[in-house]
Amino acid sequence: HTTFLMDNNQNVINTWLHDCKPASIPYLMPDSSLVYPCKETSFTPLNGGNGPLGGRVVRYSWEGEIMWDFNVASSTMQPHHDIEVLDNGNILMLAYEKVSVEEAQSFGMESINEGLEYIIPCKVIEVLPDGIGGEEIVWEWRFWDHLIQEVDPSKPNFGLISDHPERLDVNVRPPTSSNGDWIHTNAIDYNQELDLIVISSRRTGEIYIIDHSTTTEEATSSEGGSYGLGGDFLYRWGNPSNYNLGTDDNNLLLNPHGVNWINSSYP
Repeated sequence: HTTFLMDNNQNVINTWLHDCKPASIPYLMPDSSLVYPCKETSFTPLNGGNGPLGGRVVRYSWEGEIMWDFNVASSTMQPHHDIEVLDNGNILMLAYEKVSVEEAQSFGMESINEGLEYIIPCKVIEVLPDGIGGEEIVWEWRFWDHLIQEVDPSKPNFGLISDHPERLDVNVRPPTSSNGDWIHTNAIDYNQELDLIVISSRRTGEIYIIDHSTTTEEATSSEGGSYGLGGDFLYRWGNPSNYNLGTDDNNLLLNPHGVNWINSSYP
């Protein structure tokens, strides 16, 4: 497997060889190193193997020497799709996590395909690489910590969905697929100036902005961080019917697969 760096005339400037398949897009860094997310295949993937699953990330020098190499995939967490390399060298990763059907039902989720043992909501992790085979997850944010439901007052997070656009309706776009894939995020990007993360969701047809300045504990709550709302959505856009403030006629996004911040100096 090879990554090619080419100019606009299709001249090959450099190549890097890999011992694993790409999981998403490699990133060329300011120091001319390459950060390459690749597939983990040593266990059965949580989502049945659909889509670009990852977990391993390798950084190569310009000459192709491995600078660091880590793998955070497990039987309960499966990174997938995009990554974001922060200026401090840490890596933001989108990941599936395993939630049992029983727990999902206890949170008010109603429509789950018969036969499923678990669903796979998405979360964001920040990983500190440490040489060859070493890593530490230093921050985490979960969709599952920011839910709202109005089907059962005896279950957690009961409330009027339209009053809480900062939270996700647990019954939005039910995980009716055979693999329990719910939310299905595709892209992640970071704004250092604002210390904010933006992510896109194919299944909900939205983008979400969350506060990166929180601690992991604050990220589970609705308090803390520079913006004072913990891990709740600071902003969402694309599909107001998801939080009962519009209909499908108001939808602006359909199956989005990318989102990026633009430079603050751009018009």
